[in-house]
Amino acid sequence: LAGFNDNIMDFRLRIASPLTVNDGFLIEGNELTRGTMLGCWPSSIPELLSITSVEGNCLVFENAVTLLPVVKIWITQSLQMPPGLYSFRFRGVTMPSLPTSAMLYWKMGTYSQLHLYPKHEILDVAVDIP
Repeated sequence: LAGFNDNIMDFRLRIASPLTVNDGFLIEGNELTRGTMLGCWPSSIPELLSITSVEGNCLVFENAVTLLPVVKIWITQSLQMPPGLYSFRFRGVTMPSLPTSAMLYWKMGTYSQLHLYPKHEILDVAVDIP
């Protein structure tokens, strides 16, 4: 809800490629997400796959050019995560203070060499998710 700072935001994405070290998720907000504040670490949703702080890294920041929110969650351990349905639940999310009736979108995809952002490589093509 706009203007409140105790929202819960869930992201779910089915991926086709397995993930290994330095592979992970890039979540980028559109113009209507400007001012949204998320914090790491997201929790997982029971019975869905996720990357935890034991297996990887999480970073939330504003894009230097667009100033829109970006979330990177990637694997830092030498292991392989299977294809499947992944989830990330962010608690205590602050939404922009101005409510809108328009749908906001987050672009989500999987990438390799995500630690080298923005020079990463596409694994699964990103899609806009409302």
